[in-house]
Amino acid sequence: ALYLVLVICLTLFVALNLRKGSVARIPYIFLSIFFVIPLVFTYTRVAWLALAFILFVIGVYRFRKLLIISIVAVLLAYLFMPSFQDRISTLASVGAADSSSSWRLDLWSDMIVYIKANPWFGYGPGTASVFLEKNIPRLLTETEPHNDYLRIWLESGIFALLSYLWIFIDYLKR
Repeated sequence: ALYLVLVICLTLFVALNLRKGSVARIPYIFLSIFFVIPLVFTYTRVAWLALAFILFVIGVYRFRKLLIISIVAVLLAYLFMPSFQDRISTLASVGAADSSSSWRLDLWSDMIVYIKANPWFGYGPGTASVFLEKNIPRLLTETEPHNDYLRIWLESGIFALLSYLWIFIDYLKR
């Protein structure tokens, strides 16, 4: 879903930076709309929030019309798409037993138990899913950790996690 956000942003960037009234803008605008449709049906709230944030920033700083169109589109999706309403409403129910947030917190606490048992070198690639499968009845059917940092630590140990973090730190220092 986040790849779709990237593609949407790139096509919007091209469309918005072409000359106003240019016929060349039309395919890029349609492509952006075309890629938003599958993004909505991924039900990935992080990607939705990322796109909303990017559109908000672009709208506030440069293209006010885009901001208004985005707000109207989100309101229409919320009003006429029950599945969209359900996904948004689970964001607000952090403490509920069936919420996505509490499910992820349970998942991560289970991972931390395994990490504490072998923090230095981990258990090997792909083992996060194997360990999490033991908790499927409680964690529904998903066996992905939904946290790359914990996954790296569980599978490869603290040294791999520190190396992974160093890449970001080094990049930010430049």
